[in-house]
Amino acid sequence: MPSPLVSLPTELLESIVQQLPIEDARNLLLSCKTIYQKGKQAFDETCFRTIPVSVSEAGLCQAEDLLDNEYCRCLQTIFIILDAEELGPLQSRLASVVAKGLQASTKCDTIIIYDHPKRSWVISWIFLTNVAESIEYYLLPQDIKPFKIQLRNVRLDYLENLYFCGKFLGLVQSIDLRFDKRKPESYLVRDFERALSLASSLQELSLIVNSDNLLSSKIVRRITKSIRSKTFEKLTINGIFTSKRELQKILSPLKASIKVITLEAATFNDGSFVDFLGYIQDNFSLDYICFKDI
Repeated sequence: MPSPLVSLPTELLESIVQQLPIEDARNLLLSCKTIYQKGKQAFDETCFRTIPVSVSEAGLCQAEDLLDNEYCRCLQTIFIILDAEELGPLQSRLASVVAKGLQASTKCDTIIIYDHPKRSWVISWIFLTNVAESIEYYLLPQDIKPFKIQLRNVRLDYLENLYFCGKFLGLVQSIDLRFDKRKPESYLVRDFERALSLASSLQELSLIVNSDNLLSSKIVRRITKSIRSKTFEKLTINGIFTSKRELQKILSPLKASIKVITLEAATFNDGSFVDFLGYIQDNFSLDYICFKDI
């Protein structure tokens, strides 16, 4: 059965190609002769908005080549993939690539740091800390325009290492935290609290459980209570055992600024979900709310 993309108008497919990172756009074009014919011109002419940066010798070489290309004159996002074993001597070079990307156009203002899902907890946090240190040490003293950082697919362990990167955390706008394998209660929540309290620009937080062990309301309440950002807008919780009363405590510290709430895979221990909906309606002015698998 042919892909639905084949039937899209050329203009719409070209728009999709323009939004994709270079490697993804290339893979899309190679997936089908019809798609290739429709999207090739956009691929050749577009100014790509996102470039991937694999933290390795080859990955940094590729990023440097892309940044020298006119395709990146409208770059908006630098996507750093934590897929190596260590940063080491590449630390200053990574910072140089990022600095060049931030100066590539007036539009580039976002760095996304994505943790590879197959890496061990220990290596992930040491590596992430090294990246944070490279940005703080090499980039922040430079005269470059303000930028923001998103942390994605971050698995939880050794968060206390990140706590020491204070200036870096002040730039973090979005954090995607994932609880894997271990019971959530076994994590050191005080480390989350210390780190999040330094994220003064935080706008989005996702707490996602990738196992059968649900988060307790107590853990989530301590985490949201530690948020100090006055611009915080979006909270996602996936996998929680809770009640109306506990959710009130979780959301109360965020009441002044929150605009989006997503609640998935939630179990209410006292059947109070309907009462919780009433509480939201009476006490919050939201732009969007989503409930799934309640």
